[in-house]
This record gives sequence, structure tokens and C-alpha cells, in this order.
Amino acid sequence: MDILSISVEAAVFFDELLRSGRVSLLTRKNRGNQFRSARLIPAVDYLQSQRLRSIMMQKLAEATAGVDVYLAPWTGGAIGADAPPSETGAQPPPPKTATQQHYRMANLAAYPGVALPTGWAPSGSPTSITFMAQPFKEREVMTLAKAFQDATDFHLKHPVLN
Repeated sequence: MDILSISVEAAVFFDELLRSGRVSLLTRKNRGNQFRSARLIPAVDYLQSQRLRSIMMQKLAEATAGVDVYLAPWTGGAIGADAPPSETGAQPPPPKTATQQHYRMANLAAYPGVALPTGWAPSGSPTSITFMAQPFKEREVMTLAKAFQDATDFHLKHPVLN
């Protein structure tokens, strides 16, 4: 459901770019083919995916009811549709952890989020935390994220470059 929805939405968003031929200017050349193939998804399949999406959005709203803002930790790498496709254009595998699954659900449900740095893992990879809330609660998310950033100095630190 999620890859189908995101593929179609991306194709709609970039439709003018595709139709104008300017899609060839993109750095990732396979993107044009992804937009073209999303135009061929049958309406019945898309509408069924939207019904599932609606149910998922309802369940997520129930799970976060009464919560102003919540935190989601860094997940250790690119997830879902945010991950770059392989050279063949294949989509990445589905998420593995509950946090990764939540990120995908929140993305599909239009939950606002602000990711802020929290330092580095022992491996040297950056870490972060994401402040999230239900749709249209951007003010609450931004207020808490700003308070966190003002109280910490993570955003001022830089990795050691060799």
C-alpha cells in the first residue's frame, strides 16, 4: 500500500516535469521511469490502497489521541520510500523495526515531524530524534523542537572529518 501510494503521489507531483521532458535533468535518471510506471497503476488498485490508507490513518489517530507531541528516535539508516532505489530502480525492502514502520505510517498519514541532531553513534554515524504530532499540529511540534534545540548544543557540533 505505502509504496503504491507514494509512487502515485510522486508521479502526480512531478507530472509537469515528466511531460515537459525536463525529467532528463534529474540526477537519478531512473526517476523518470518510476514516474512513468506509476501512471500505469490501475485505478482499482490505487483506490483499494487508499481505503487501506484511510483505515491505517484512523488507527494511528486513535493510537496518538490525547498526545500533543511524541518523540521517535533515529532508526539507523534510510527507510522505506526515503531510501534511494537501487541501480535497477527497485524499491527498498519494507521497514524492519516498529520505529521504521511508524515513520512510514506517519509519513502516509501526513503527520508533521522535525528531526534534530543528538550527536553521533559509536560508529561515527549521526544520530537524531524526531518530534512528531497529528496532522495540523505543526505549531506544537515546532515549539517543542525549538525548546529542545535551545536547551542543547547538538546542532552546533560537527563531525570530525579525516
